[in-house]
Amino acid sequence: MYDQIFERPVSPIEVKGIKGNFVVANVMEESDAYKKGMRAGQKIISMNEITANEVQVYRDMLKKENTTVKIKYIDQNNKTKTIKIKLKKML
Repeated sequence: MYDQIFERPVSPIEVKGIKGNFVVANVMEESDAYKKGMRAGQKIISMNEITANEVQVYRDMLKKENTTVKIKYIDQNNKTKTIKIKLKKML
């Protein structure tokens, strides 16, 4: 009955595609990403200097435990920001 492996999230953010753009869908409030200013609704420009054509590219980057991801995005004031976050198990 419970033979499936539970995959623990390692990213404090979730990304989704909306009308050809990639945006932050959710940010864990206690995370470094949130403390550094990342919020839901902000547009992702690139991750690790890669501008993706498919949201799955970013999602795959956000699954790599014990790595650092450099995220470039546009904040709520329409300014370009760059942060680095370390991916680690969230539970």
